[in-house]
Amino acid sequence: MIERIAVVGVGLLGSAVASRLLAGGFAVKGYDSRPDQLTGLARRGLEPAASLTEAVTGADAVFTILPSLDAVEATVLGSGGLLGTVAGSATIIQMSTISPTLTRRLGEAAASAGIGFLDTPMSGTSSMVERGDCTWR
Repeated sequence: MIERIAVVGVGLLGSAVASRLLAGGFAVKGYDSRPDQLTGLARRGLEPAASLTEAVTGADAVFTILPSLDAVEATVLGSGGLLGTVAGSATIIQMSTISPTLTRRLGEAAASAGIGFLDTPMSGTSSMVERGDCTWR
């Protein structure tokens, strides 16, 4: 059962996803390399995290919604990244727009570490996501 969620990357799409999760009653921690992105969401109930490790500690699911392939790769596979910090029972839900090659590599690395991995790209604008009108694959 998913009770605690971390959202890594709370730009336009990440904020919309976090807002939907908060509205659904989930406990959500958020992390972004730009801490000012967390301010508005904190007023809605999001718990801001000062680091990636702080955000994902105790999380059942970790959503990544990041702006580039490099950012996703570093966040998941890099030193101090998700594969070294999330609990083995957690699932990484990758929502960034990335290549199939990187997606396969992330999935294989997560499987080797015993961590669940879902590639869940979305189609739609941040407004559509916030309304619940986007498409998930």
